[in-house]
Amino acid sequence: MKGVTGDRNATPSNWHGYFHRPVEMVSWDDIQVFIERLNDQKADSLPEGWAYVLPTEAEWEYACRAGTTTPYSWGVAITNGDANYQDSGYAEPVDVGQYDANPWGFFDMHGNVFERVRDYYVADLGSAAVTDPKGANSGSRAIKGGSWYRTGDRSRSAYRSANSPDLRSDNVGFRLAYKKIPHVVELNSTVDLEMIWVEPGTFTMGQEWGSDRDRARGHPDPRILLG
Repeated sequence: MKGVTGDRNATPSNWHGYFHRPVEMVSWDDIQVFIERLNDQKADSLPEGWAYVLPTEAEWEYACRAGTTTPYSWGVAITNGDANYQDSGYAEPVDVGQYDANPWGFFDMHGNVFERVRDYYVADLGSAAVTDPKGANSGSRAIKGGSWYRTGDRSRSAYRSANSPDLRSDNVGFRLAYKKIPHVVELNSTVDLEMIWVEPGTFTMGQEWGSDRDRARGHPDPRILLG
């Protein structure tokens, strides 16, 4: 991000000198510049049609749940030994990987910092079954995962919130996905999903699991690698 102009910062963060923490103080708009530059730098090594992107909201939740059906990937309740949230006592982000990974090996999808996704936020998801919904066409962008600043219930896999695309916050960051663009697949029993990193499984966002009614809906494309 060297040489960025305007109000963008090549070294964003409210806490400097911690090289193993998730980045924060970056807007959705900042992230688009970063992704464009990253894909340009990696153009010679990326397979044809593949790119780094922000995951959709449905893809993010699919990876967070990692095949689980409980409010959190580890179970039904959260304690300060599970993730970095308001009750953990840190009052700031911590190094990634301090807590156990979810069943698919992804760290810190609950707590630490909220993570921006590609979609615009839509408050009413409706009740009809949909596939990897794209949300609204304008407005605020969705964020997922909870943060060090928020209560533990906001770290649930299903929790959804919104954030202005130009806003920067010390408890909002992002996580990249790596996938084939464009990629369209009708998910059914005859499709070879060629799973990458994650294992195949059945997943329906929006299924009534306990009190988690505020999640994104659909069957996201599992060809996603988050790291």
